[in-house]
This record gives sequence, structure tokens and C-alpha cells, in this order.
Amino acid sequence: MIKVSNINKLTKPTLSGNYLLKSKQNNFIIMYLLDNPIKLFGIIYCLLAIIIAIIGPSIVPNPPTTPNPIAGLLSPSKEYWFGTDVNGMCIFSRTICAFRTDLIISISGALLAFLIGTLLGIFAGFFDGHQGITGFFSAIILRTMDVIQAFPIFVLGLLLVAAFGPSPLNIIFLIALTNIPSNLRLARGEALTIRGKSFIEAARAAGNRD
Repeated sequence: MIKVSNINKLTKPTLSGNYLLKSKQNNFIIMYLLDNPIKLFGIIYCLLAIIIAIIGPSIVPNPPTTPNPIAGLLSPSKEYWFGTDVNGMCIFSRTICAFRTDLIISISGALLAFLIGTLLGIFAGFFDGHQGITGFFSAIILRTMDVIQAFPIFVLGLLLVAAFGPSPLNIIFLIALTNIPSNLRLARGEALTIRGKSFIEAARAAGNRD
């Protein structure tokens, strides 16, 4: 009969091995970041930006959107760390509060581009080369992405602002529009790869339709 103490002895190396494995993984991540200071700086900056976006509006010294004509164009001081603009609004407060708006716009634009680009890319990759309406729409999608990528981002931004006016929604739409082609091509490549797998061909041979 195996004693409990013997069982504990048998399990201790396993627990110790798992601990050493996790420790090595953590050390590898730390050493990797220390060897790549630019990536470490990027991670720290992103974390600080998120923290500032969350707590920034509640810690600013002055209201960011309240004009003060008397305090227009002041130089940096204890009251106005970055000075004031033409309307007398605190530049430091506006800079801190802008983090939240910038994060919302950038994340929303990136997510929208990812969702639309991935769905269109899967459709274009799966029906690439097909006859009929699906193949026609697949070709239209790809040619549309070529047209979008042919225009510089700055020109697209000017056209959008001239047509619809400056607003956060238009900026989100512009970010999504300029990033959809790259997401679409990645998804289309994966769809083409999966479409050529043997299990897809076997399913078609068994009589399954697209």
C-alpha cells in the first residue's frame, strides 16, 4: 500500500517543474522586453495612455472646454502648465482630455475595419473564381479595395471632410476605410488556403454544396 507521504513526494517534482516552467516563461518575457526597449516603451506608453484616458478628465487643473477671453494666449505658468490658446482654454487640460477621445476613435476605427475587412475577405476568398453572382461580387470587392489603396490617406481625408464635415464619426469612418483593404487581404488569403484543404474537397466530393 502506497503511503500518503510517498504520493506527496511524487507530486512535488511536478509542482516544482510547473513553477520552474512558469518562472522561465516570465523571465523570457522580461528579458525579451529589456532587449527590445522600443517595444517596452510602446507598452508603457499604451498603458499610460489608457490610464490617462480613464482618470484624465477628473484630474485636470482647469476645464478643458470653458473659454476665458481674458486669459488668451498666456505663456506656461503654474496655473496653465502648457499655456492657453486664443480662446483662453487651458492647453494642458485639453491635451489630457483628448486621450479619451483619441482612444475611442482609434479603437472604434480599428475594430470596424477588422470586422468589415474580415467578413468581406472571407467572402471574397471563398467565392474567388466562382461563376455567377457570387464570383462577380468577389471581383467587385477586390477591385474596390484596389481603388481605395490607390488614393493617399490624406487625399481621402480631405474628400471626406469636404463632403461631410469634420466630426469624430467621420474620422472613425476614415480610419476604417483605409484599413479595411489590409484586413480583407489577410482574411482572403486564409480563406483561399482553407478552401484548398483536402477536407473541403472531400466534402464537395460527398455532394455538399458551397
